[in-house]
Amino acid sequence: MRNSKKVKGFTLVELIVVIAIIAILAAILVPNMLSYIKQSRYTQADANAKNVHTAATAALAQAYVDGVIGEDVVDGDDPGNVSQITMVNGLLQAEVTGADDSSATITIDGLDPASFDGHGAFAFNPSTFAVTAAAWAKSDVLENWDGTIPTQQEQRAEGDATPSNGTDNGNIIGYYPSPVKVGTPAAGDDE
Repeated sequence: MRNSKKVKGFTLVELIVVIAIIAILAAILVPNMLSYIKQSRYTQADANAKNVHTAATAALAQAYVDGVIGEDVVDGDDPGNVSQITMVNGLLQAEVTGADDSSATITIDGLDPASFDGHGAFAFNPSTFAVTAAAWAKSDVLENWDGTIPTQQEQRAEGDATPSNGTDNGNIIGYYPSPVKVGTPAAGDDE
């Protein structure tokens, strides 16, 4: 009588089937996860742009109340200006320029300099001191921003462009108000 022990284990066929199932699941899930990650980056960038909008609105209102900006600084006939937010001596500041080339520096108190990681800009109507649009980007790509909000399709194409600094998605820019999808009526439009 032979005392043989049967070794239990997986057969080669069973292992190949399991690997094939894992490969199929990965092929389905990985593109969806990458899309989800990219969408979340746009959502975060848009939220940062909204923070820039809110803080710039408050800073312009406070500067007007304090007399830092007024009729002599900002001309009511000027259709709009774009101001970049920069870090100066630990404070976030923006240069506000009027049509008559007079300017004032305002401090953006509503943004925490320690957590403001990126670059912000805002467009405003000088006659009403109302911020009309804001933008935020991780990299410094807002230098030539003209204050217009692209469609969501244009925003995504902008973010898909190869960044000049060679980093992944360095061009993701958030806007407030958020870009609309093509074919979606804008707020206030009749359908």
